[in-house]
Amino acid sequence: MFRLILCCFLVVAFCNQADAQLFGRVRSGGHNALVARSGIQPNQIGTHEGVGMSSRSHQDALQNACYYGKRPIASVQYSTRGGMYYAVVRYW
Repeated sequence: MFRLILCCFLVVAFCNQADAQLFGRVRSGGHNALVARSGIQPNQIGTHEGVGMSSRSHQDALQNACYYGKRPIASVQYSTRGGMYYAVVRYW
């Protein structure tokens, strides 16, 4: 019984660690890749950055950006590429 419990514990611990590493890489590469796709060189003001993307409008892209509505906006930069609207937002 002890071996079964130990084996289950090790499998769960290994899977959680593998998921954290996999999704951590996706998240960190995702933001930078989205900024690169937008073609925008973000202003270096404020303390946080959010990137939004939409196929509808720049306003929709702004509203899809991380931290939108939760932090005061320092600057917004817009771009349109390949039929997609991008907004890079810097927050205080």
